[in-house]
Amino acid sequence: MRLPGFYGEEAIRLEDRNGLTVSYWRCLGDIKEWRDDTEHTTTRRLGIENWYQQFDLRVVEINRSYGHDRAHQEVSAASTGHNDGPIAVIFSSLRNEGDDQSYGQASEETAELAGVQEGFLDLVSLRREDRYGISVSVWRDFATATTRRANPTHLAIQKKGRDRWYDDYWARVGRVIRQENFSRHH
Repeated sequence: MRLPGFYGEEAIRLEDRNGLTVSYWRCLGDIKEWRDDTEHTTTRRLGIENWYQQFDLRVVEINRSYGHDRAHQEVSAASTGHNDGPIAVIFSSLRNEGDDQSYGQASEETAELAGVQEGFLDLVSLRREDRYGISVSVWRDFATATTRRANPTHLAIQKKGRDRWYDDYWARVGRVIRQENFSRHH
């Protein structure tokens, strides 16, 4: 079923049943309509009862987006300002075929760096075998997310990503306006 206002999604499902899905909607009213839809509520209930071991849901109002498509050599940017409250940075990328070792090291270094920076709250990152990946980092507020972006080590790794590792990438930044968590283990 296709609901009004649904633009599409990016999803990764791994063999170990871990997954990450980012859905894009026109407005919050469209998300509410989807959440109230009978088919969705039934599927969600079945997932909680039978399939999911855990999930984290965050609704993020996107304020800024930018990206790079190596085929077109374009960088697009749009900004509507910044907001208070937790900030999510959603980074989608398509890796090229080369330099797996240095990419893996840089990826680990970036995650470690995030974990010790002021305002860091969470990081989830998955990559499929076809080299498509999604990372979502969450920060206490816009100021700490911005501080991360200006970190010299992070800037150097970003440059290597643009120059050496990514064929395409897209980043979206926005305020977390709703969060829901479920864990069968708690």
